[in-house]
Amino acid sequence: MCCKTRSFFHLILAATVLFSCAVFDKPPGSPSAVAKGYLSQGRASENAGNWVEAARYYKLALTIEPRNTQIADSMTRVQAKRLTLAEAHYRKGLEYLALGKYRDGQRQFLATLRYWPQHKAALDKLQSRTQIKTKRYILHTVQNGETISIISTYYYNDAKHFQTVARFNNLPDATTIRVGKELKIPEIEGVPFLVPEGTAEITTDNQIMDRQLTIRDWDYQEGQQTEQAQADAKAFENMVANYRDAGLELFEEKKYDEAIVEFKKVVNADPQDFKTQEYLFKAHFSSALDLLKEKQYPAADKRLQVCLDLKNDCLQCRPIIKQCEDSYKELHYQLGIKYFGEEKLENAIDEWQLVKKFDPHYKQVEQNIRKAEKISTKIQQLKKEINN
Repeated sequence: MCCKTRSFFHLILAATVLFSCAVFDKPPGSPSAVAKGYLSQGRASENAGNWVEAARYYKLALTIEPRNTQIADSMTRVQAKRLTLAEAHYRKGLEYLALGKYRDGQRQFLATLRYWPQHKAALDKLQSRTQIKTKRYILHTVQNGETISIISTYYYNDAKHFQTVARFNNLPDATTIRVGKELKIPEIEGVPFLVPEGTAEITTDNQIMDRQLTIRDWDYQEGQQTEQAQADAKAFENMVANYRDAGLELFEEKKYDEAIVEFKKVVNADPQDFKTQEYLFKAHFSSALDLLKEKQYPAADKRLQVCLDLKNDCLQCRPIIKQCEDSYKELHYQLGIKYFGEEKLENAIDEWQLVKKFDPHYKQVEQNIRKAEKISTKIQQLKKEINN
C-alpha cells in the first residue's frame, strides 16, 4: 500500500472513530436511552403522587445503570417518602385499634405494607389472631343508648375491657353496635365478673375464640352499608388486588421469595381466597426446588414443610423432603471424610455431629466421631508431653 493510500485510510478511520463518539457517546452521568425512559416514567409517577410505581421505574432504571447517581438520588428520595407514608399509616392503624375500630386499623396496616412491604410491625398486626379463653359467658341484648364501653363497665366495672367483648364477638368495629344485637359477654380470668343474680350462664370447656377478621367481615355493617363504607370496601379490595397482581408478576419472573410476601398479604386479608393460596403453595414449592438445586437442603426442607401445612395431600412433597434429608446427611458425611483425610479432625467431627444430630444411625457416623476424637485426644497429649 502506497503512502498516500495509507494516509487516506488512516484519515477515514480517524473520522469514523470521531463520528462514532459524537453519535453514540453520552455526557458523563447522563442515563442511557432506555434508563432515561424509565427515569422519565418514574418522575411522572412521582409528580402524580404514585410513590410505589415511581420506585418501581427507578428500580428498573438502576438495574440498567446501577452506578448512575442521578437515578440513585431519585430512588433515595422516593424511598424516604414511602417510609414516611408507611409510618403515618401504621400509627393511624394503632390509633384505630385502640379505639376498637379493627376494620379501619387493618386497612391502615395494609396501606403501610403497600408503601413499605418490609414493615414487620404492620405485618405482625395483620397476622395476629385474637385468642380469648373462657369457661363461661352470658348473653346480653344491646339496649338503647348502650355502647360496648358501657356494657364493659357494667359487667367488669372497667370500660377498658370493651376490646375483649368486641373481639370475643368478632366485631369489625367496637364503636358501632345495633340496638337489639345479642352479645356474648365472657368471663375474663383475674377480672371480677359482675353477673346479676338469675342471669343464665353458658359454660364452656375453656372455649377459645380464635378467628381473624377478613375482607368479608369488614364489608359488613349490621345489615346495611353507607356509601362511604362501600367506597372504603372497594378501595380495600383494590389494594388487595394490587398485592395479588404484584405476587403473580413476581411469580412469573420466578422471584418466588418476593412473590410469597405479596401472596401472604392477600391470604392474611382474605383467608377464603383459595386461588391465591394455591399460588402461595406453588411459590413455596418452586422456591424449595431452587434451594435444592443450590444444595441448601435445610432451607429447602423448611419450604417443603410449609407446603405440607398449606396442602397436606401434596404427593410430591414427602419424597422431595426425603431427598433433602438424604442429600444433607451424605453431604456432611462426605465433608467429614474429606476433613479427616486432611487431618482436620475438629472440622471432621463438626461435620459428623451434624449428621448424627439428624440421624445417629447413618452409616458409620458414630464410629467415625469416636475414632476422630480418640486421635485428637492422643495428639493433644503428645503436644503436652513435648511442651513439658
